Amino acid sequence: MDAVNELVQPIFVQRGADHEETVYAAMCASFRLVKGNRDHPAVVEWMSGRFTKTVRRLKHRDMDVLAKRAKTVNRPDGDSPSFTVIDFRYEDARAVAMLPTTYDEFDPIMKRGQVSGTDFERTGTIDGDRYKWVTVFVLDSLTTGKAAAQAAHAIVALVDRLPRHSLPNLHFVDAQTLAEKAGLDGAVAINDAGLTEVEPGTLCAVGVPLEKAFPPLD
Repeated sequence: MDAVNELVQPIFVQRGADHEETVYAAMCASFRLVKGNRDHPAVVEWMSGRFTKTVRRLKHRDMDVLAKRAKTVNRPDGDSPSFTVIDFRYEDARAVAMLPTTYDEFDPIMKRGQVSGTDFERTGTIDGDRYKWVTVFVLDSLTTGKAAAQAAHAIVALVDRLPRHSLPNLHFVDAQTLAEKAGLDGAVAINDAGLTEVEPGTLCAVGVPLEKAFPPLD
């Protein structure tokens, strides 16, 4: 399948927050969208492939328009409803994640999203370990857009092993530390295709499930 017709999950972010907060919001928005719509045909098809993501910067008013497109999806298992668009806020950051689609199907507002220049100030103000489910480690040299996509990739790779309302921990680390984390039991390593800012095969993110998240089966 060519790149134009390949399904991709659009994730939109906006200025006004730092690098760390934006990456966290984008990662959580992507996970919540995929987990809540795991049986949606577009998600099923997308997850069977490379589950590619694109992180783009939009203006506030365009983010508002996309967020209002959310439709409620009732869950067959009786769980609380899910939504076809997730508008996730974390501190000053905001990310809007949408169902996978093709680039050809991007509407005019989605096409306004900018990839270049999506790199925000680094402050180091991310609260590292607050949750009990999974920790995502991301290469600290990546731009905000790239880091957000790779962090989202790491947690979505674990989507079938995590509860729907779980939240991840997030750490930004150097290449050596990231390689060490990739060797942990149950870890999922994300190596980049090398089409943009890193060399092919570069280890960019690692998702590590925590022991409390996976109790022994009876």
